[in-house]
Amino acid sequence: MGKSLLQQKLEAQKQAESGEARQPVRTQNRLPPQYAPPEVVQMPGSPVPAAPAAPSAQDMKARSPGKRRKLAAAPAPDVRPADRRRQEEQYEEEMVSEEVRAELRRQQHEQIMLKVTKVFQVFLIIACVYLVFLIYGISNTSFVYDARGMVVPQVLSVDEIRDKEDFGTMQAQYLQARVLYEKVLVLDYRLAMNIEDPLLIAPEYEKLLEDISSLSIQIGALTTPARYAQSMQMLLNWVRNDIALYCQNMSAAISQNSSVRASHAMTDKANMYNDFMLITENVAKLGSKVKDVDITDLVEWSPDAYLQKYAGETGQ
Repeated sequence: MGKSLLQQKLEAQKQAESGEARQPVRTQNRLPPQYAPPEVVQMPGSPVPAAPAAPSAQDMKARSPGKRRKLAAAPAPDVRPADRRRQEEQYEEEMVSEEVRAELRRQQHEQIMLKVTKVFQVFLIIACVYLVFLIYGISNTSFVYDARGMVVPQVLSVDEIRDKEDFGTMQAQYLQARVLYEKVLVLDYRLAMNIEDPLLIAPEYEKLLEDISSLSIQIGALTTPARYAQSMQMLLNWVRNDIALYCQNMSAAISQNSSVRASHAMTDKANMYNDFMLITENVAKLGSKVKDVDITDLVEWSPDAYLQKYAGETGQ
């Protein structure tokens, strides 16, 4: 039989109470009474509303702070074409400005490197000039022993340096004349050894006259101080008269087989020897009075010593 209306109400009330007991009591996030949703009146015989389902893992992930940050960082909606064009122009201007700044930095770097290179080149030139000056000074500086036996550079005054240069000029002319004399001594030695045909040696005497003429002109054109004038004049006379006449007479005596020219040549040979030895002695004396001049070669040289050296070198 059917249940009475009262029994149905009691059963519905019990079911409602049992359903409320099963649901957890939520005390948080309750809305004020004025904002609460209207209470649903459960009619007798109506089905009991199901409990709310537990949130799924996907919902929990969506509610996580990282998801919220991602949602907050969502891209803004597209800007207008005019704004986009303005942004592109601004970007291009920034890129051009960056290229200009890079080019300016590169030019500044090149200018700095160019200045550094110029400074280095100037320093290198100065160092080379100083090195050449230092080598020249060392090579032209004489060293002597002082009172304590120490090797020290010899200091020269301006007058002493000038006197040394003047003597060097005269000594250079003397040495050129001595070279001619040594060539004549070698021809005489070859002729005396009777190894070669005299007719082959005669042209060599004649050939020496060209060198003798050039040296005569050179010595005559020089201007020397008064203290060296007499010795230079003696040297000039020796070149023009003694050795020149000797070579002429020897060449003619051999080629013409002339005893008269041979006799003159013998006289010229004696004069040539005596005058040159006197000139050598005078030059050595003058050099001994000049500071920082080595006259060892002038003192030790002689025609006989030179011929001995020549014979030893040639083996004749």
